[in-house]
Amino acid sequence: MRGSGWAAPAAATGVSLALSAATVGPHVYWQDSGFYLAAIHDLAVLYPHGFVLYELLCKAWTLALFFVDFTLAVHLFSSLCSALAAGALALAARDLVRARSPLLRTAAEESGGVSDAAGAVAGSLAACGYTFWMSGIYAKGYSFLYLVLAVLLWRMIRAAETRRARDFTIVAALIGLAWQAHPSATGAGAALLAFVVVHRRVLGWRGLAWRAGLAAALALGPLLLLPLLASGGSPMDFGEPTTVSELLRYAAGSRFTGKEGAFDSGGTRWATAGILAWEDFLGVGLLLTGIGAIRLARANRALLAGIVLWWGPYVAMTTMFGIEGQQDHWYTAAGLPLTLLIGVGIAALARRAGRGGLWLAAGTGLAGLAWAVLANGPDLNLRSYDLADRFGRIHLEPLAPDAVFISTSDDTSSTMHYLQRVRGVRPDVVIVRRGHLDAGGGEAGGWYDRRLVLRDPRLRLPDYAGTRRTFPAASRAAVVTAAYLNANAGEARAVYVEEPPPEGMLRPGLVLVPAGPVWRAARRGAERLEDWPLGLEPEEVRGRFRRARGQAVERGGMKTSYRAEPYERRLFVALLRARLLRAEWHFARRELSRAAELYAAILRADPETGGLEEVVYPLAVSLLATGNATAAEPLLLRTLEIARHPPTRAGAFLHLGDLARARGQAERASAAYRAGLAVPGIDERVRKELAARLAP
Repeated sequence: MRGSGWAAPAAATGVSLALSAATVGPHVYWQDSGFYLAAIHDLAVLYPHGFVLYELLCKAWTLALFFVDFTLAVHLFSSLCSALAAGALALAARDLVRARSPLLRTAAEESGGVSDAAGAVAGSLAACGYTFWMSGIYAKGYSFLYLVLAVLLWRMIRAAETRRARDFTIVAALIGLAWQAHPSATGAGAALLAFVVVHRRVLGWRGLAWRAGLAAALALGPLLLLPLLASGGSPMDFGEPTTVSELLRYAAGSRFTGKEGAFDSGGTRWATAGILAWEDFLGVGLLLTGIGAIRLARANRALLAGIVLWWGPYVAMTTMFGIEGQQDHWYTAAGLPLTLLIGVGIAALARRAGRGGLWLAAGTGLAGLAWAVLANGPDLNLRSYDLADRFGRIHLEPLAPDAVFISTSDDTSSTMHYLQRVRGVRPDVVIVRRGHLDAGGGEAGGWYDRRLVLRDPRLRLPDYAGTRRTFPAASRAAVVTAAYLNANAGEARAVYVEEPPPEGMLRPGLVLVPAGPVWRAARRGAERLEDWPLGLEPEEVRGRFRRARGQAVERGGMKTSYRAEPYERRLFVALLRARLLRAEWHFARRELSRAAELYAAILRADPETGGLEEVVYPLAVSLLATGNATAAEPLLLRTLEIARHPPTRAGAFLHLGDLARARGQAERASAAYRAGLAVPGIDERVRKELAARLAP
């Protein structure tokens, strides 16, 4: 393999650093980046399998950058990793174009400077892809994964070209580190296994065996530090892997992979994969990838098959693993070998152009870079982006002193933990993650319940088993939430819940009342509406929606559907929920003028709520009560189109009949009353009212 110039990797690394420098910021981001920030801050136990190496390296980096804001320092670690990954991809593309061995050869000869141009363009276009760029400006381990996989691709090319034992040893080490960086790297397993099989005679069985041991040691070795991290007792811990059996179970990640519904056929996510590919590659990248694939189909089909063997199974695994909310990053890991096709494509164009080939390569690369910056830059500028931070604050800051908050979603839990552990906001609040309650089962709960009591001895261990026996048909989420509320909600301490259980599961005398976007447990008869400062309105947030990169999961019966949504919609929905809960409070107390104002404001802020009977029907009733029958009637008709609950449907028929009777339309009124009586499952009160209307 000729030369080892650094022009190509320097160009790609520089592009990535420039993009990160222009867009990185000091705030928490969505999904679970707050968990990573808090875990690095505390050296806590992260999700299975633990991400130990990433966490320790990032912690060391923040200590070295002690003079930089902690959150910004963590984000800059991601920037460094993504920049080095872009440089490694440039090296891989450059060395592939230069390769002369039969396994790797892509052209008959190497023209001066073409390989460097191919590497620079390939690495730079990878750097400005939406997801790759995003990975470099916020706190998650994906940029570290991309770095390890990019270096692995490069060293696989070198090993296949040189066939030296040392290069294969480096490949083995990187295979182990890839899994340690992120377990999704198993998606590339088929391609890596094929690489080993092709080169088995070079190393022999003994050489393969000890290198496999090296890979396993580097993959699993850092996990041995998990018991040490768990001994810190951070409230951020996601597990307590302090014994061999617990450590093995934790490393296997069975909490996620064994969860019911974790894998399915993929459904709408197959279409989403195509959309994400376009956003990451755009026109220039896809064109060059296609040219490269055509070139390899003619010159080296075995190499093309190897690239597809990495990309195909990785994409399939990602698509079918529905429980993962950030699949765009998995798709990018799957598509890293496609960067090689970009390099082959730009080299093919440059050779065909002859003397002007290098100028063509440079112009094509600049066009692709400009397109990506213009298309992706506005949605990736996080320099002053604070919406995820504000999402956490509206849930944490207004809580009563010394409160307990039972959180449900990753966004809520992670931003609240981040604000508390990193920013020191409301350390008096006990944040309880619902998903960890009753971890391991048993009469006394699990490790997480014990950890909470150790932190605050005033907390009581819930009776999960008794609640489960009393409500055998209830979901696990409802059981643990109800049990925790029943055990800990009382007069002396405020307990809040993000997602309430059915009211019938609460102990006698305990009710839930609205508190901003959540609920507070209260004694029946002592309910009051809290003043909950939000600081912004949903209409303000709607104007700040960015690209739909979040995943909304909707489960109905036996069917699960997935829909892409802007992350900002989660703040929008929380603010809208606060408005809805306040409207329901006033509606239940027959304060219908105020209820009508709030319901109408909800409908204006989000026209999609026009498909929700819990908004449309009470708005119609409130408008009727305040004398606005003209506006109420179409809402009642809309209720009949969307309502599924019998009392709502029957109530809509009752009010429509009353409107018709008031206009002297006796026949039409009778038809509406009879239709209301025909609704199955209506309660006795509504049935009597309808029957009374039909009486002579």
